[in-house]
Order: sequence, then structure tokens, then C-alpha cells
Amino acid sequence: MPRRKSPLDPTEKLRVLSIGESSTGPRKEIRSGARSMVRTRSGAGVSSADPEPEHHESESPDPDSGTSDDESEEELAGGEADIASLATLPGGVYNYEHMDLGTEEQARRAFDADELSISHCRSWEFDDVTYFNFSLREQIGIYIGPPNSSRGPAACTCGQPSPCKHVWWLEHQLVQARNPERQWSFVNDGSTISGIPLYQWILQNGIERLSASGDWPLVPEAAEPGDDFSVRRDGELRDMLAPFVPSPRDETCYREAYDALDQAVREVAESDRGIFERFRNALHPDLCAQVRFDRDNRTKINHAFAALDLYSRIGPPTDASPGAPVAGCADVLDSAVQDLRSWLRASSEAPFVRLALAILLHLIHGVVTRNTDIYVGKPWAAQVAAPTDQRDRNLYVRLVRTPPPSSQLFLIDLLRQFPGEALQERRDGIVQIMDQIRRNGGPDRYHAALRDLIAPRTTSAGRKRGGDAGEGSSTPKRGR
Repeated sequence: MPRRKSPLDPTEKLRVLSIGESSTGPRKEIRSGARSMVRTRSGAGVSSADPEPEHHESESPDPDSGTSDDESEEELAGGEADIASLATLPGGVYNYEHMDLGTEEQARRAFDADELSISHCRSWEFDDVTYFNFSLREQIGIYIGPPNSSRGPAACTCGQPSPCKHVWWLEHQLVQARNPERQWSFVNDGSTISGIPLYQWILQNGIERLSASGDWPLVPEAAEPGDDFSVRRDGELRDMLAPFVPSPRDETCYREAYDALDQAVREVAESDRGIFERFRNALHPDLCAQVRFDRDNRTKINHAFAALDLYSRIGPPTDASPGAPVAGCADVLDSAVQDLRSWLRASSEAPFVRLALAILLHLIHGVVTRNTDIYVGKPWAAQVAAPTDQRDRNLYVRLVRTPPPSSQLFLIDLLRQFPGEALQERRDGIVQIMDQIRRNGGPDRYHAALRDLIAPRTTSAGRKRGGDAGEGSSTPKRGR
């Protein structure tokens, strides 16, 4: 746009002031002879608010005239000079008087650029001089439509003549995602790749394949115009973060850390749609459901063990009755097992089946490593009426060594329902439990039942496989 050579008439001044209207409506022309202006967006303001500002009609200063820099700054600081090119923006008032039309239009666009944001800033020292760096993020959008589209083959939101550097950069990314080794050809207007119209080239190669090859998040079609993305995003973020929500028993510091994480993730996801989609792809709903399943069940089991261990160390609370700590722990564990049984009857999805097996082995391991009388050698034991039955004093005795006559071997019937392949994957964990049972002095029947779970089995076809009652395997052999 040509530089300003002569004073503008009032109509032209009004047209200049209306370029780049803000979201709140057209900017108003403001003229003041004694106002202090700051030429930064965040610090812009008015030093004096005269209810009846004087209006002057005078020429804009000629940049080529002999006006000194000091005089120009004095005018901006509130001298009697005419200020005829002021416009209001959120955050202050801006003076465009010393800009030509092209620069003024570019500045207005930049001041209103919602696609720009500051990623981070820093300062550093070099040779006793401080330098500053501001790293910006820019959200650029490129529209690609059919060759007969009114916008042309590719339209970029940067406002530069097309094809701009962003269009060329995109075409480079497209061919790199398709085949970086091949020789590609382009034309001046960026409308074709190797002779094929850009729009048709993307259709032929497939947006799904290109996005996968380039690792670009592909927004679901349902999230396009007409979908309330902000509501959907908030709900999905809540589901994504749910596996990491601290339990009510967690310490305050964990809850504070989670709140800070939740806020940071939401701020980033709300400002960048691509990052949100990356979160969404990384934290798939199925994965989140698995994490919640594993965490919730393990938490219940771990709290039961922790309560028994605490009782064993310090005895019953001073303000409560001694209770039955071993029986209470066993009841909570039984409740957790019943939850897993119900879930396994309702679902057979492989990831959850494997998680359920891992949780059960974690529970059994916790029981077999607690082969101890919680009352023996404890100073606090003399102050309570300790039970005489070993099943009320030792969790291992209660659940594994001497279960009720009507009971099966502890959880063996449930373990037999798992696929042989899943049991083989957990072979090391099962062997560790078997070794601990040996150290505990038995029972041998329980040790043998665990050994049968991971022993190779011969099917009717003569092939060896792991045991699995759910897949037609024979009844496992029992020890004495």
C-alpha cells in the first residue's frame, strides 16, 4: 500500500479507522490534544480523562519533514499535536498517526490476531547485556477445496498472497508423509503436485493415511461445525483424567498435585485443538477404563492390607473397641473378589481379563506374605482381649492353611477360569507364590493346585497347552 503523502479527508480517515473491527464492534475515532498514549497493547491507557476533549483538524506529520524524534515522542506523551488516528482495542487506545496505511493495516491485524499466543519467554546475559526472547505460537489454517472453489486451490489465514510459505510448507509435509524418496514437481501457484490438482492429490492419497503417516491428529468428522466441541472436550478431558484422580484417602499433597495437573492439561487442550486430539489419542477411553479398573480394585485390596498392617504395629485405636482385624481384612478381600467374579461373568475382553488375573495374584501374594500372628510379641497385645482361634490371629491361616471345611482352596476355582495363555504370562508371579507357600510350610494341596495351573496340558489333538477350565481343559490334579 503506498505511503501517505497528503492529508486525508474526513471520509478517508474514517475508512482507515474502521479497518479490522474488533469483536465488540467498529472502533470509534478518538481525538485528543492532551492524552498520554502508550504504544503497547497491554499497557495502553489514557492519562487524563477530559469529559470534553478538544478536536483539531490538522495534517499528519510528514515522516520526511525535519521533525525530531524527541518532538514525536513529546506529541505521543501528551503534547498539543493533533492525534487523529486513534482506535480503541481491548486493553487500551492505540495511535497509528506515524504509520503509513500498509503498516497500519498490518498492525491492526496483528493486534487482533486471536491465532497468536506466547508460548514462553526468557532472558539471558551475554557480555554484561541482558537479552530477551519471546517464543510465539501461531495457529495457521489452510483451506483446500476443489479446483473451481472461490477461494482457489489453497487459502491460508495468514493474509499473505497465496501461495504463501505456509502453503508450500504444507505441500512439503504432504509429500513427505506420502513418499519422501520420490521425486515431486510443483507449479508457481501451488495448485498441483506432480501434475495432480492439490485437492485431488489429497483425495487419492487419503486424509486418514496422510495424517497417520505424518502423525497429525485427525479430528473426528462429528466434531466439525454443528458439534458443541467445548462441551464434548470438557467431558472427554474429565474421562481422560479420571484414572489419575486421587482417592479420598490420599494425602492433601496428592490432591493438590492433581488439581494443578488438571488445570494445566485443560488450559493447553483448550488453547490448541491439535494437542487435545493428541491427548485423546494417547489416553484412549478404553485405556482409561482399564486404568480405572486396575486402580480401583487394587486400591480396595491395598487399603485392606494397610489397615491390618497398621493394627499389627500399633494395636487398636484408643477410642475404639479392639474389633476383629483379621476377620475384617478377610471380609474386605472377599468383597473385592466378589466384584471381580461379577465383572468376569459380564465381560470377556482380553485386556480386562488379564488385569483381573494380575489383581487376583496380587491379592494372593499379599495373603501368603502375611503368615504372622499379629498379637505375638506386641506390647499393645496385653491391653486387649486377644482371640484364641488362630484363624482370627493370622490372615494366612484363615484363608489358606485352614479354610472352612466347606470352602474350596483359596481362589483356585476362580484362577481355573482364566485362559491358559494368560496364566502362562503370569507364570513368574505364580511361581513366587508357590515358593512362599513352601516357606510357610504348606499346605501342599494348595501348592500343587497352583503348579497344575501353569503345567502344560495335552488336549484331544495331542497338543500341549496351559490349563483352562473355561476352554475345556481337564480338571487339574490335586496334591495330597
